[in-house]
Amino acid sequence: MHTLFVPLIFFLAFVFGFINSCFECKKEKKLNLKFFNDFFRKFLHLILDFFGSIMLFYPISKYSVGLNLFGYLPFALERLAALCFNAGLLIIWFLYMEKKYKISDFI
Repeated sequence: MHTLFVPLIFFLAFVFGFINSCFECKKEKKLNLKFFNDFFRKFLHLILDFFGSIMLFYPISKYSVGLNLFGYLPFALERLAALCFNAGLLIIWFLYMEKKYKISDFI
């Protein structure tokens, strides 16, 4: 999952689907949007993991790149910083879902 190959597969499926959907029916356009959604989610996952380190071409090379921001902290703070970062992203996502879909009405 942490390689460029997985988002690349979905991006190519999106591009080929976009070319074919110009001449085809609307069902393929929905499938094309699903490919774009999967590409965007996986690419965003790579960007977020770049704060640590990732192996972009894993089956071919084990060369690791990344900012490794949490690696400069002491071990106890490293885990705490990573948890706080993830919790902050989760809270931002909940606020977005509340604003867009009014999820508190279903609780």
